[in-house]
This record gives sequence, C-alpha cells and structure tokens, in this order.
Amino acid sequence: MKKNKYFYPAKFKWEETKVLVEFIDFDCAFTYGNSFEDAYYMAQDVLFNILLEYKKKLPAPTLNYMKYEVDENEIISMVELDVI
Repeated sequence: MKKNKYFYPAKFKWEETKVLVEFIDFDCAFTYGNSFEDAYYMAQDVLFNILLEYKKKLPAPTLNYMKYEVDENEIISMVELDVI
C-alpha cells in the first residue's frame, strides 16, 4: 500500500486560551486548538480536508517560509500529514 507524505507550513499564534493556525499556501485554511499539540492535530485535519478539495491541483509548499516575519507570540512550523 502506497503511503504519501505532505508537508505545508502553517503559522501558529498563541492567544489568550487558544492557539490559532493559518496555512501559508492555502486561502481560508484556518483552525485552532487549546494547546500547541491540539492545534497541530487540528491543522493535520484541515490539511487532510484540503487534499480532498484540491486533489491534483495542490500548490507547491512554501519551503522558504522562514522569510515570513512573525510576532513574539507566533511560530511557523511545517505540518506533516501521512496519507495511505
């Protein structure tokens, strides 16, 4: 069984009680979690649903994501998704 891996950068922003997530390469791809771990899991879920929507028209992931400026309460991390 073939397994595909996808990697896309997302911005994680800590707010009062939530961690907001925004994907760099997709418009309108947002989610949040109660912790970083929860937000990362939710980001994987969003990425999975994006894959279903975009199918063969996926944009190339932004690999030079470190060029984006972030505030002190933000980080950019690659979100990994394994799809069987």
